[in-house]
Amino acid sequence: MRVEEESFLPGDRYPRRYISDEIKNQDSQRQYFVAEYNRRIVGYSAAGIQESGTALMGPVSDVEKELGIHLEATRVGVLISLGVIKEERRKNIGGMLTQARLRWIENNLEDDKKYVFAHAWPNGGFNYLAKSFGFRRVMNWDNREAYSDDSHAILYFLDLNLQGKNDLQTVIIL
Repeated sequence: MRVEEESFLPGDRYPRRYISDEIKNQDSQRQYFVAEYNRRIVGYSAAGIQESGTALMGPVSDVEKELGIHLEATRVGVLISLGVIKEERRKNIGGMLTQARLRWIENNLEDDKKYVFAHAWPNGGFNYLAKSFGFRRVMNWDNREAYSDDSHAILYFLDLNLQGKNDLQTVIIL
């Protein structure tokens, strides 16, 4: 379970024990991905499938209202973590890892409605990737009580049912 708890870093911003307990008590799935280049790992990421309340780390009603969807009993896909070593950034490694995670969720989420959520830090690289993959920012989501330093993450939403509009294409680098 240590690796899954680590997925919710940086620092102790998230109530890791609460999230860890929630994940243990539900039928959740996790998948981890690595990117290799010249025999070394240059990036990592993780994705999951879990209950919507745990995925959003809080109440879902404001999110449901803004998005016009019903999440009460829905399991959703989540993009949990993404990292690329500094020397290899800007080579679309993050994009390939994001694409792999979305395909995994699409193939493993056994629900008629295939929704994906992702949290991103305001100064992180996922904000750029979110736009290129068709994610929509959820404006009415605020979960500041989960953070000890009053910072906050940005919540993104993607409807995989609109696959044709999202254009998940195969990306090839070198």
